[in-house]
Amino acid sequence: MPSQIVSLMLQVAVWLVLPFAALQLGLVLTRAVAAPFVSAVAVPSGVLSLVLIQITLVYAAAKGWHACGMPTHYRWLGLWLGCVLVLYAVPWLMSLSQ
Repeated sequence: MPSQIVSLMLQVAVWLVLPFAALQLGLVLTRAVAAPFVSAVAVPSGVLSLVLIQITLVYAAAKGWHACGMPTHYRWLGLWLGCVLVLYAVPWLMSLSQ
């Protein structure tokens, strides 16, 4: 049961930032422009996903890292981190190139 709870929390955290990261990356690749409105809308959901990730990690540490199956959930943590990096790095890199 703890593994399912952790998996659900991580998936919700990823889905809070994944659409914005995909949209930002898609705009950069197709139109070569970073959309500041994407970042502006993504900030509240990004903060909420960060809080959810922190709650998940504390829950997993309290219940037991292996009891929650955390090694199998590393892909969700990696995907979340990748999305957050895209949302942070793309506008910054686009401002450097202009």
